Amino acid sequence: MNLIEKNGWHIHFNAAQVLYYGFVDIVDSIEGLNLDPYEFKAILYEILKTDPQATISHFKKYKYPNIKVTEIKDFIDGLLCFVDQSINADAENLMVYPHKLFLKHCLEKACTQKSLPFIQDETTHEWVKDYCQFYRQEIITFRHKTLLFDEEKQVQDKLSSENLKYDGTVLCHYSFCDSSSNAMIQLSDYIVGILRKYFMFLDCLQPEVDVDIYSFDKAQMENFKLLNKILKRSLLYNPLFINTPMSIHCRKKMDLYMDKYGKT
Repeated sequence: MNLIEKNGWHIHFNAAQVLYYGFVDIVDSIEGLNLDPYEFKAILYEILKTDPQATISHFKKYKYPNIKVTEIKDFIDGLLCFVDQSINADAENLMVYPHKLFLKHCLEKACTQKSLPFIQDETTHEWVKDYCQFYRQEIITFRHKTLLFDEEKQVQDKLSSENLKYDGTVLCHYSFCDSSSNAMIQLSDYIVGILRKYFMFLDCLQPEVDVDIYSFDKAQMENFKLLNKILKRSLLYNPLFINTPMSIHCRKKMDLYMDKYGKT
């Protein structure tokens, strides 16, 4: 990180929470949750990740995301059980979250829906399709830049067959490189590892995160501040450098700590 800071470099990345990314279509399929979809997606994600094995078992049972019309009610009933468990746990701690209560209300109504459009007629057990769309997004968005990606055979083959174009012009400003022959890609791999651990750290309740931060020793706090400083500088330089298809709760914590600890 000191090398990045010393050279004034920016970091540019996509950070996707796989389970969140696999669950969001549920909210998009339920009527009545469109008023604040990102909040409800974050809440459902937090509920379903509490017991991932139980969640996976339930989803496998109904071949998610290929729910049969005849099994809509049973699938939703299972989700309601998870929501009720979470609401009851909150009640034991004398807490009430209105969004969870409204989520439960909409799920109860969803049992009568004729379809769940975004989680039916999809490939059974394929929660997340390939990540080629993230590459497409970068290639199209940064079409005036030269992009160098780490080798990813499946993505390379798919992009090659698609012959991406923008406004009628073939896009050829990107390439793939073996990381063993490129020091900057090796550095990027190192940064990705740090970011992965950081977002896993943020994917906890904020009071828990704050307790950990307050317990940092001097070296840990210096590194934490440096990371947030680089993130903040990169975001200010170009907001498109940081793409986060993740829980809005996690993204808000990232923004909070960037402002608090990423001061120049």
